[in-house]
Amino acid sequence: MGTRSSNNLLPIPIHSEGSFHLEISSEIRYSFLLMQTFTAIVEFCTVTDLYVGYISGLPGAHSQGKTPEELNENLKEVVTMILEEGTPEMESTFVGTQVVVVP
Repeated sequence: MGTRSSNNLLPIPIHSEGSFHLEISSEIRYSFLLMQTFTAIVEFCTVTDLYVGYISGLPGAHSQGKTPEELNENLKEVVTMILEEGTPEMESTFVGTQVVVVP
């Protein structure tokens, strides 16, 4: 399978019986490799009618939005600003939820 590269495109080899070939820009590849995933805790506030969310353990990573999608975009913006200041040390990590039964 031949590979050709032009400008800043990098070949991504696809191993199959055919001769399929995909190229993406080096910026996209670099951005994809640097993507980080965070877990947001999300609640709906009945007083403000807004979705409120925060990233557990990441100081300052909290926001709100009228929809879950808007909240997600707002959280991405906040986390991006935090990461631009350097790699923060996580104070805690999200573990899960528990059901508490009270008699």
